[in-house]
Amino acid sequence: MSTSLRFAIRWLSYPLVFGSCTAFMIWALYAGVPYWPTTPIVAAAGLLLIAGLERIQPFRRAWLEDHQDTLTDLLHMLVNLSVIQFTAEFLAKLGDAVPASVRLFPIESPLWLQLLLVAAVLDSSLYMMHRISHRVH
Repeated sequence: MSTSLRFAIRWLSYPLVFGSCTAFMIWALYAGVPYWPTTPIVAAAGLLLIAGLERIQPFRRAWLEDHQDTLTDLLHMLVNLSVIQFTAEFLAKLGDAVPASVRLFPIESPLWLQLLLVAAVLDSSLYMMHRISHRVH
């Protein structure tokens, strides 16, 4: 495999696959494509593609070694995705109950801006929890 292809897989695959999946899901939302099963299928395809590329050209070779933590990783993923889904549902219902005069979220803004704001808050909170998890023993 050429050096430039290895470089591209190592450094560009995640942003390109993640960005493409995200762009497709946003397009699907605007186009009225139903969430189920489109979004889970696109997300699963993106994850499988990244996992396959990681096997071909790992970012770190040591990450390919089995550390006997697959079950822990799967449980972590299940809990995180469940919490995210529950939180999204809860906040959507809570937002509907809040009178329009006191809402802080910019619902009049374009959808892409709302998604960007939500993604920034969500990603920041997940990163903060990730950092805290490394400090708590």
